[in-house]
Amino acid sequence: MSGSNIVADTSLLINFFNGFEPAKRVLNDSHIWVSVITEMELLSYPQLSKKESELIRSFIDECVISELSKPV
Repeated sequence: MSGSNIVADTSLLINFFNGFEPAKRVLNDSHIWVSVITEMELLSYPQLSKKESELIRSFIDECVISELSKPV
């Protein structure tokens, strides 16, 4: 990821994983930051398959994770 910096929320990432083109365009070539809350929300869906969980974890590994803080 080499373009602009973007803080992605859960809704944007769900749309991205569902193949929604506008979400894909927003994230394309971006350096993506996610909060630890977004990470937890993405991985907490009860019907998440093992393959989906692995895909999300792999994606998150490429992001910068912002820990909990007052600004977040």
